[in-house]
Amino acid sequence: MTANATPERTEWVSRAEWVADGVAMLEIWYGQNALMACYLVEGTRRALIDTGTTDSPTQAIAPALAKLGRRIEDIDLVLNTHGHIDHSGYLPRLAREGFAGPIYTSPATADLLGLLLYDSAKCQASSGVSAYVNSSR
Repeated sequence: MTANATPERTEWVSRAEWVADGVAMLEIWYGQNALMACYLVEGTRRALIDTGTTDSPTQAIAPALAKLGRRIEDIDLVLNTHGHIDHSGYLPRLAREGFAGPIYTSPATADLLGLLLYDSAKCQASSGVSAYVNSSR
């Protein structure tokens, strides 16, 4: 499957594929729409670049990571590039699912995420996703 190929289904699909040495793209699709995308970069540490967002109670980063032979607990850190919810909205759920490492972002983005992630966690909870916000991050 190429990076530009789209699933031919009208259901939730998680995908993961290595796109370069040490770089994997993880995606969640509904039909022809990519609803979440992030990157796993592996070197001396494993970093998740952004987390995307999804309000599906069944689709998550964990199944995509499993396709690569990885688990959430294997991620050492998250690098959040900016405060848009489509790049950061999954952070509350990622923490709930076992991620315990540091999250790196700019100071301005960190301030914004305090508001955005609270709202994201509420949206995920209202759609059946058990989410929480760790206020110490």
